[in-house]
Amino acid sequence: MKIVRETSEISFTVRYWTRKLKEAFGAKRNLVIKQFERSLEVYFYSTRIALIDLDTDTIRLANGGWETKTTKNHLNQVLRVMNVQQAVFQKKFQWFLGEKEFNTQIEIKAKLN
Repeated sequence: MKIVRETSEISFTVRYWTRKLKEAFGAKRNLVIKQFERSLEVYFYSTRIALIDLDTDTIRLANGGWETKTTKNHLNQVLRVMNVQQAVFQKKFQWFLGEKEFNTQIEIKAKLN
């Protein structure tokens, strides 16, 4: 896993969530976490799969059109780390997050601070 700082000012909360994500994903080489002052982005290869915005308490998930089991597992790992009680699952070839359909991206509210 690679961590990239996009700004010199990183909040304590961003550092905290980065550490939690790093612990959860371990040494996976195909994942990158980009740190900003008040947000994080998680990349699987070159596709951004999660944007975690601490100012608005939102998590934006995306699959980049890659509806694979591995992408789904990584999205669910992000949700578990962020203490979200929902999961991405598939039913009849359609992705869902809880009760909502999940086509290529979805945004949810979460208590992040």
